Amino acid sequence: MFLQKQARLGKAANQQAHFLHYALSTEHSFPTALDQATVAYQALCADAKAGQISLVGDSAGGNLVFALLQRICRRGLQQPAALVGISPIVDMRMTNESLKANSKSDHLVPLSRVVRGKNAYLAGHDPSDPEVSPVLGTFVGASPCLIHADSTEILLTTRKRLLLVFGNRALQLNS
Repeated sequence: MFLQKQARLGKAANQQAHFLHYALSTEHSFPTALDQATVAYQALCADAKAGQISLVGDSAGGNLVFALLQRICRRGLQQPAALVGISPIVDMRMTNESLKANSKSDHLVPLSRVVRGKNAYLAGHDPSDPEVSPVLGTFVGASPCLIHADSTEILLTTRKRLLLVFGNRALQLNS
């Protein structure tokens, strides 16, 4: 499913698509996946044939691309052409208002699954670290981004906070 989605996105954007098989939280905790993404991104940047690079992530992968973008900004690396977050999980503190308000309407991602994934990923790491909660970070000089969200999602409020961080460099699409 993800490879098909990736292929369609790449074709629609007229770009090559590369899928990063990063370590999942059930296998490895933070910062393994972010370190893998950083190495992969730097390798793509060094490849003259790679062309424009856009970052796309869905759910936990959305967390990863926003954390990676923050790291790119902080280290002064080449910016991607664009970034797309599809229902990204961007605040591991789990303090947003929509957790409770949308718990009955979000049928795709039950809160228990999000909490389980969060606990496995953090493995005791501070959830206020911007590298695990990108909404708390800064994105000075960041590329523009597109954030897809649904008004019934339990993590809707955090995406609204992320929009405030990005200001006029972000566009939100609600479904």
